[in-house]
Amino acid sequence: MIERKSHGDSPRSPTEEFAVSSKAGGTSTPTRRKADYAWTTMARLMSFANDRGIIATNPCERSGRLYAADRKDKSWSEQDIAAVRSVASLRIQLALTIALCSGQRQGDLCRPAPFS
Repeated sequence: MIERKSHGDSPRSPTEEFAVSSKAGGTSTPTRRKADYAWTTMARLMSFANDRGIIATNPCERSGRLYAADRKDKSWSEQDIAAVRSVASLRIQLALTIALCSGQRQGDLCRPAPFS
Protein backbone atom coordinates (compact mmCIF):
# COMPACT_ATOMS: atom_id res chain seq x y z
CA MET A 1 0.00 0.00 0.00
CA ILE A 2 1.30 3.45 -0.87
CA GLU A 3 1.32 5.67 2.16
CA ARG A 4 0.12 9.23 2.13
CA LYS A 5 2.55 11.98 2.89
CA SER A 6 1.29 15.01 4.67
CA HIS A 7 2.48 18.50 3.93
CA GLY A 8 1.46 20.79 6.75
CA ASP A 9 -2.19 20.29 7.58
CA SER A 10 -3.35 18.82 4.26
CA PRO A 11 -2.47 15.20 3.40
CA ARG A 12 -2.10 14.47 -0.30
CA SER A 13 -2.74 11.29 -2.21
CA PRO A 14 0.11 9.88 -4.32
CA THR A 15 -1.64 11.16 -7.45
CA GLU A 16 -1.90 14.67 -6.02
CA GLU A 17 1.73 14.49 -4.90
CA PHE A 18 2.77 13.48 -8.43
CA ALA A 19 0.82 16.37 -9.95
CA VAL A 20 2.27 18.92 -7.53
CA SER A 21 5.86 17.70 -7.92
CA SER A 22 5.50 17.63 -11.72
CA LYS A 23 4.34 21.25 -11.79
CA ALA A 24 7.06 22.41 -9.42
CA GLY A 25 9.86 20.76 -11.38
CA GLY A 26 9.62 22.61 -14.65
CA THR A 27 8.68 25.85 -16.26
CA SER A 28 7.42 24.42 -19.55
CA THR A 29 3.89 24.93 -20.74
CA PRO A 30 1.53 22.02 -20.06
CA THR A 31 0.23 20.38 -23.24
CA ARG A 32 -2.01 17.44 -24.03
CA ARG A 33 1.00 15.50 -25.30
CA LYS A 34 2.93 16.07 -22.06
CA ALA A 35 -0.15 15.09 -20.06
CA ASP A 36 -0.41 11.82 -22.01
CA TYR A 37 3.28 11.13 -21.43
CA ALA A 38 2.97 11.77 -17.69
CA TRP A 39 -0.16 9.61 -17.48
CA THR A 40 1.51 6.77 -19.41
CA THR A 41 4.49 6.91 -17.05
CA MET A 42 2.19 6.80 -14.03
CA ALA A 43 0.24 3.91 -15.57
CA ARG A 44 3.44 1.90 -16.05
CA LEU A 45 4.47 2.50 -12.46
CA MET A 46 1.02 1.44 -11.25
CA SER A 47 1.16 -1.65 -13.48
CA PHE A 48 4.53 -2.58 -11.97
CA ALA A 49 3.11 -2.19 -8.45
CA ASN A 50 -0.04 -4.13 -9.36
CA ASP A 51 1.95 -7.03 -10.86
CA ARG A 52 3.93 -7.37 -7.64
CA GLY A 53 0.92 -7.15 -5.34
CA ILE A 54 1.88 -3.77 -3.88
CA ILE A 55 -1.49 -2.32 -4.91
CA ALA A 56 -4.76 -4.18 -5.48
CA THR A 57 -5.80 -2.49 -8.73
CA ASN A 58 -4.27 -0.18 -11.28
CA PRO A 59 -6.33 3.04 -11.28
CA CYS A 60 -4.68 4.12 -14.56
CA GLU A 61 -5.73 1.03 -16.49
CA ARG A 62 -7.74 1.45 -19.68
CA SER A 63 -7.54 5.20 -19.88
CA GLY A 64 -7.87 7.23 -23.05
CA ARG A 65 -5.56 9.75 -24.66
CA LEU A 66 -5.80 13.51 -24.81
CA TYR A 67 -3.36 14.04 -27.69
CA ALA A 68 -3.80 12.76 -31.22
CA ALA A 69 -1.07 13.50 -33.74
CA ASP A 70 -1.97 14.15 -37.35
CA ARG A 71 1.13 15.14 -39.25
CA LYS A 72 -0.23 14.73 -42.78
CA ASP A 73 0.24 18.44 -43.40
CA LYS A 74 3.95 18.08 -42.53
CA SER A 75 4.63 15.60 -45.35
CA TRP A 76 6.45 16.73 -48.46
CA SER A 77 4.78 16.24 -51.82
CA GLU A 78 6.69 15.12 -54.89
CA GLN A 79 6.39 18.69 -56.20
CA ASP A 80 7.94 20.10 -52.99
CA ILE A 81 10.87 17.68 -53.22
CA ALA A 82 11.43 18.43 -56.92
CA ALA A 83 11.34 22.19 -56.24
CA VAL A 84 14.02 21.93 -53.55
CA ARG A 85 16.21 19.64 -55.64
CA SER A 86 16.05 22.01 -58.63
CA VAL A 87 17.62 24.92 -56.70
CA ALA A 88 19.52 23.30 -53.80
CA SER A 89 23.22 22.64 -53.57
CA LEU A 90 24.50 19.08 -53.65
CA ARG A 91 24.94 19.07 -49.84
CA ILE A 92 21.33 20.12 -49.26
CA GLN A 93 20.09 17.57 -51.78
CA LEU A 94 22.03 14.87 -49.93
CA ALA A 95 20.60 15.98 -46.57
CA LEU A 96 17.10 15.97 -48.08
CA THR A 97 17.60 12.45 -49.45
CA ILE A 98 18.84 11.20 -46.08
CA ALA A 99 15.87 12.79 -44.32
CA LEU A 100 13.37 11.33 -46.78
CA CYS A 101 14.87 7.84 -46.66
CA SER A 102 15.44 7.68 -42.90
CA GLY A 103 12.43 9.61 -41.62
CA GLN A 104 14.64 11.82 -39.47
CA ARG A 105 13.56 15.30 -38.51
CA GLN A 106 15.42 18.53 -39.18
CA GLY A 107 16.69 18.69 -35.61
CA ASP A 108 18.12 15.18 -35.87
CA LEU A 109 19.95 15.99 -39.10
CA CYS A 110 21.30 19.38 -37.97
CA ARG A 111 22.58 18.22 -34.59
CA PRO A 112 26.28 17.26 -34.66
CA ALA A 113 26.93 13.55 -34.48
CA PRO A 114 28.16 12.35 -31.07
CA PHE A 115 31.36 10.97 -32.58
CA SER A 116 32.36 14.12 -34.49
